[in-house]
Amino acid sequence: MATFYKGDGTTIAISDGSLTAKIKSILNGADVIIFGDSNFYYSMGSDIVNNVGSIGQRLALEFSIKSWINKGNPGTNAWKGWGAFNSWATDEMVEQYNKETTIFLFGYGTNDQLSSFEAEYNGNAGTTTSTNGIHFISQLIAEKFPKAQYHWIIPPETD
Repeated sequence: MATFYKGDGTTIAISDGSLTAKIKSILNGADVIIFGDSNFYYSMGSDIVNNVGSIGQRLALEFSIKSWINKGNPGTNAWKGWGAFNSWATDEMVEQYNKETTIFLFGYGTNDQLSSFEAEYNGNAGTTTSTNGIHFISQLIAEKFPKAQYHWIIPPETD
């Protein structure tokens, strides 16, 4: 049975093995694709073979992840992240990754101002607030990758 950890490093006691089985069934054979800033890029590991001990390597080994693609970019905020994701989401990528075993992880926030994260989405594609970036990334996933899963990791404090 896999061991799960809280953010402070302490283990999470799982008395029922069904949770572990469900998590393994979701991650086994999955293609995990991440987009994020430098904190996400370096902690996840750009190369799971050479980044020994990275979160990416540990997850890939623990859950037999099929592929781990790190598209993170240092210095990127959520709005620029939408541009990067939009450029990446070509017809070829859609054909390859629009499936139930694709998991997108987005990790933006440390290059966003707190006021930008607190701002409400205003519908204006020309306004570079974090909430607009999050909205347009979500919209792009709904349109091009409706079968895939996606998750956000937003740090509690931003720059």
